Amino acid sequence: MQGPMNRRGFLSKSAKSVFLMSAAGSTLAARSPVPAVPPSERIRIAGIGSGGRGSSLVSGFLDHKEVEIAAICDLDPSRGGSLVKHCEARQGKKPARILEYRKVLDDKNIDAVINATPDHWHGPLTVFSCQAGKDVYVEKPPSHNVWEGRKMVEAARRYKRIVQVGTQNRSAPYVHKALEFIRGGGIGDIKVCKVFNMKNGGPYREPPAGTRPRGVDYNTWLGAAPLRTFSRAHFHGNWHKYWAYSGGDMADCGVHQLDIARWLCGVDYPSA
Repeated sequence: MQGPMNRRGFLSKSAKSVFLMSAAGSTLAARSPVPAVPPSERIRIAGIGSGGRGSSLVSGFLDHKEVEIAAICDLDPSRGGSLVKHCEARQGKKPARILEYRKVLDDKNIDAVINATPDHWHGPLTVFSCQAGKDVYVEKPPSHNVWEGRKMVEAARRYKRIVQVGTQNRSAPYVHKALEFIRGGGIGDIKVCKVFNMKNGGPYREPPAGTRPRGVDYNTWLGAAPLRTFSRAHFHGNWHKYWAYSGGDMADCGVHQLDIARWLCGVDYPSA
């Protein structure tokens, strides 16, 4: 981040920006002190999705004094309460707790959204946010499939929005040191590069279906995925295991390793 950014400057820049992929680096990496910013000049952000990644991203944005977390949105009424309290303690102002993402998009006072929904909602919600005039920080992978990814690019360009994908390892100091070392010939010419992601956990066992949590609009959670009755296997924490919502571990975690390997080796994006 190049110096503090106030709301007016952010909105002016947003009007001229196109789709920003992860090569821009994560704004969350900037940890230097930021001067106090008047409330009227702060960038007002809504976090949509209050699970592990959503909570972590919101907390990271709170490190920037020019940002106000204005709303926490999650369609599960049992989630988000602790994140609201965390935001209030950090910024001195309580964000709104919202169930329906449409209310976030309708709010003209919200400048940008953090899209930390399940993978199958990354593309649609990003497009809807662009249409509503919001800039977007979307968790990786950017979309559930290639077609949705292309629609995200089209929406960002058409509505002149900033859209950034959360491959935050691009901003890690150790990666930049490795890049400098390798590009400087530290290990010679690279012929083959293999990457690994060692994860804990045993074989996946589908949990019992259970009952739909009180107040949850499950049809909205499903979105463009096939309609089905509620099942805990197809909800919080387990959706990564099913193609209807995710590309699996390769798309969810492998994207980090493959992206860094490409970058370090100087391999450009593939074309199709």
